[in-house]
Amino acid sequence: MVSKQEFKHLLVRKLRNKGIIGAAHKPEKNFLRFLRNCDKAEQKMAFDALEELIKEEVIIRAKKNRDVHVSLTSDVKKYAQYIA
Repeated sequence: MVSKQEFKHLLVRKLRNKGIIGAAHKPEKNFLRFLRNCDKAEQKMAFDALEELIKEEVIIRAKKNRDVHVSLTSDVKKYAQYIA
């Protein structure tokens, strides 16, 4: 079982490695597609980790057209702790 802190690292790394930083964004449902292979407890933990990252302003959530999109903040200082 993966901890919430590990999910935070995973979510930030996925956005950074794909180059979804600042003005670049991706639909949230497509970004979280990998959770289909996880059990319900891990899915809930991942959603909680995502909500905490949004509250910490590490991940930005924006409504674009009909979908909700996410991107990593352009401020490196906010997400540097999750990369190392």
